Amino acid sequence: MGIFKNIIKTKKFMAICGVAASITAAVVGVAIYKNRENTYRIIKVFEVEGSAKVARNKSDELNPYANMVLISGDRVSLEKGNLTLSADEDKYIYMEEQTELVLNATGNSENSRTKIDLIRGAITNELQHKLT
Repeated sequence: MGIFKNIIKTKKFMAICGVAASITAAVVGVAIYKNRENTYRIIKVFEVEGSAKVARNKSDELNPYANMVLISGDRVSLEKGNLTLSADEDKYIYMEEQTELVLNATGNSENSRTKIDLIRGAITNELQHKLT
């Protein structure tokens, strides 16, 4: 009889552990889903020709290239040539020569917040779909 009690206790313990693991997985899944909602939207270099730079983290200076993914806080500058950025693959930012800007982007294509701080120069924007 003692063996059966131990087996029953072990099965109850395993069932409780299984329920706890399921609840933990559900909580982690919800947290990941909510964080996904607040991730940065995709802004990348569409095309670049000439003399351009991307300053990241106030110390890293990178040479931009086609399809380079930019992150919020990047300082993009174009001295000479052409530089086009794309946001969510349906919005384009054309930078003129002698232009510098800082990107601040959050959200996703359904709920987005993008701020472009134009430090100097000029940009032209093309929006293929209306903004949220």
